[in-house]
Amino acid sequence: MNKTLTSSSANNLSLSALSSPWLFFALVLGWSWLFWVPAAVLKISVETAPGAVLGLMGLLGPMLGGILFTYLTHEKEGRRDYWQRVVDMKRIGTRWYLVIFLFVPILMGVTALFDILAGEPLDTFREVFAPLLTRPLALIPMVLSIFFIGPFPEELGWRGYVLDRLQARWNALTSSLILGVVWAIWHLPLFFIKDTFQYNQGAWTVWFWQFFVAIIPLAVVFTWVYNNTQRSTLAIILFHFLVNFTDELLNLTGRTNTISTLLWIVAAVVITLRWGSATFTGKPLPCPTWLGWFVEMDNPFTKTNQASIIVQRLNLQAGMKVLDFGCGPGRVTIPLAKQVGPQGEVLAVDIQPGMLHRTQEKAQVVGLHNIKYLQAAAGESKLGQCQFDRAVLVTVLGEIPDPQGALAELFGALKPGGVLSVTEVIFDPHFQKREKVLRLANAVGFKEQDFFGHRFAYTLNLEKSVNI
Repeated sequence: MNKTLTSSSANNLSLSALSSPWLFFALVLGWSWLFWVPAAVLKISVETAPGAVLGLMGLLGPMLGGILFTYLTHEKEGRRDYWQRVVDMKRIGTRWYLVIFLFVPILMGVTALFDILAGEPLDTFREVFAPLLTRPLALIPMVLSIFFIGPFPEELGWRGYVLDRLQARWNALTSSLILGVVWAIWHLPLFFIKDTFQYNQGAWTVWFWQFFVAIIPLAVVFTWVYNNTQRSTLAIILFHFLVNFTDELLNLTGRTNTISTLLWIVAAVVITLRWGSATFTGKPLPCPTWLGWFVEMDNPFTKTNQASIIVQRLNLQAGMKVLDFGCGPGRVTIPLAKQVGPQGEVLAVDIQPGMLHRTQEKAQVVGLHNIKYLQAAAGESKLGQCQFDRAVLVTVLGEIPDPQGALAELFGALKPGGVLSVTEVIFDPHFQKREKVLRLANAVGFKEQDFFGHRFAYTLNLEKSVNI
């Protein structure tokens, strides 16, 4: 046995184990509480130099954890993606910039209005805004303080790293609930450290309990924003900042805190019902990530859908560039990458970051470095033109809202003479008949090259003419 390969495989297995979100949570809680618990026990105020240092060191926990685990569990491309999501403004569309900058001010504005209608004097709010209106420059240190003590260091870990790991195992709602609970627990020592914001609200008070209730739906809304902005960490940093900033300005009474908590719960429920608990995007989820194990296995009842057979029918050559569209947990991606060799390349595309993470972990275990990963849905025009020698759609076409549009996009992505391989089996709930697939494919320019199997389980190879 090749000792180098064995050593590499063992190393990649250990890296895969490091990707567990529970290990991240343990490290972050351990790091932060290492500094916060002594500050609370010794009654050190954060307004003193020692207290400020302890408080700041604890706040760095999520950020340090996010960066550390990114570099431990990702290779060069994954590390680059981590930092790009922090600075790339183009990931956030115009509509989502409006959501980020208007959602929280509107929610908190409604909260303040309800409080005033319930009898709270308008002077309560005027006293906060009057000094800021007369001395607007006073906002600058307030903005910087809120931004760098909370949103920035926290989101490099919570959403920047571990949310993807959670969604690799559970749907968006379950992932949000888990993260929300851990996020709330992480804050607990701050209620016992003198002169923190949380300490001044009081431990074991109504505000204390409402904080731990509100942070759960807040995590749901954060995931909603994150999943709809192409996993933008920058979007979440900005949204988190707006939450903290408007909270400072408008969450001034016990009643506003109660009302805002109820409104966050309503928002989370509406998001779940309107956009779906699977991804919070409103897009169909072909196979939930938590069921990925089910589609990782070859179907024992038909050889047509077996990964080795699909790859064999592609007539692959070393050095080819292949697109696995709707790759799922990488059942076909891995043998494709092995077949094209180190000089070739496979692009694994899936709508779910969790599926891409599973594929990446598998690739690391077997020591494959010729796979790239792209989170995208059909119709997003992210595949480029004339890029690939082969493309595969394995029981995916029926799950795409616009199948003809998807075939047109794949037609454009293939090089002249390239082949799209479509595999369908009757056991799939979104099974597509050969006649329909061929009709849609012909409409966008494909010609039938080969057909394998029978009407209930088949692979249809479609060629893009060299004369295109």
